[in-house]
This record gives sequence, C-alpha cells and structure tokens, in this order.
Amino acid sequence: EPASRTVGDENAGRAGTREVGDVSSANATARGSKKTKPPSLLELAMRGIQRVGVDFADGLELAEYRERNRSFRVDLEGACGPRELARFKESSAAFRRALVAAAAAPSAIAGKGASDGPAHEYAERVLEVFGPVAAAAGTAAAADLLRDLVVLLPDRSARHCLHEALKALVMREAEASPAPPPLPPWRVRGTNAASRSESASARPREDLAKAAAAAPPDLPPEV
Repeated sequence: EPASRTVGDENAGRAGTREVGDVSSANATARGSKKTKPPSLLELAMRGIQRVGVDFADGLELAEYRERNRSFRVDLEGACGPRELARFKESSAAFRRALVAAAAAPSAIAGKGASDGPAHEYAERVLEVFGPVAAAAGTAAAADLLRDLVVLLPDRSARHCLHEALKALVMREAEASPAPPPLPPWRVRGTNAASRSESASARPREDLAKAAAAAPPDLPPEV
C-alpha cells in the first residue's frame, strides 16, 4: 500500500506539471483573444466629433472659421488630389441641394435621412473619398479631416443630418463585425491548476478504495 501511494503521488506530480503547462497555454490564448482590432476611420472620426462637439463651428469667430475651413480644404486636396476634391465638391453641393429640396418634408430628413435619404448617400460618398485618404495619409489624419468636414459645415441642418448618417454607418459596421472568440477551455470549466492537481493526487487512492469495496466477499479483510 505505501508503494501504491508513492506511485500515485508521482503520477499526480506529473499530472500537476502538465496542468500548469495547460493553464499557461490557456492564459496565452486568453491574452491573445483580448486583442481587439484598431478603431476604424469612422469610429475615430465620430470620437473626434464627440470630443469637440458637432456644433463646434458655432462658437468660432468668423476669421477663425474661415482659416480652419481654408486649412481643411488645403489638407484634403493634398491627401486626395485636386481632381478627386473637385468631384467631392460636386457631391457636397448635390447634398446641400437635396436638403433644401427636402426642407418642406422634415420627416424625410429626420426619419429616412439617417438610413436611405440624401444624407446617407452623401455619407457613402464621403467614405469613398476618405478611404483612399486614410490609405495615403493614415487613418488618424483621415479621421481628423472627416471630423472637420462635419463640424465645419456652415449649415446646422446639413451638419446634423450628415452626423446622424455617419452614426448609422458606424452602427452598421458594428453589426457586420465578427463575433468575439469563444472563452478558453480553462475559463469554461472554471477550474485551475491547483484544484486539478489535487484531484489527480486523490484519484489513485479513490481507485484503490473502489477496488477494495468491489473485492469478492470470501477474501480475508485487509490487516
């Protein structure tokens, strides 16, 4: 019987060593699963708008507003090129005209505007332009330009419509993102190395007790 305990203890020690390695691997997996993808262009831009306020331009003096608007145009042209900027200006003008045409039907702006109205169409066009800008100048720089595009719009109605449309696109991005990875096995079981090692060391003695209980009745009892 002492020899059996020694063998069982050695087995338990080896099992405990293996379990520690398993938990280390699981912890590494868990740390890897906590890594999240970097924020998108839209997410960074929306954070910037939230930080300064969508009506940031309303608090600017006229001279400062004009200087910021000029700097925005120069930076955007440098990032996307004069030809693409000219096309984007046409899209911006079409957006403003569509809002003016829809002014007689506020529900078209308040309801449909965020999902399928002129603001949504313009927001999609904005992303078409700013995607290559992000690739050329970096996501953070493109997000700053997109933030300025929204907050520097002179018309408050157009500003808020575009802001709502971009928020709707952020929500769509979130819905389309993949589900988070499953929990590692050790977290699902809710155990740790110590408890599993303790269970392993107790297992040989439990097996001996079960074998003794199952012995035929004509065997002499143990001394």
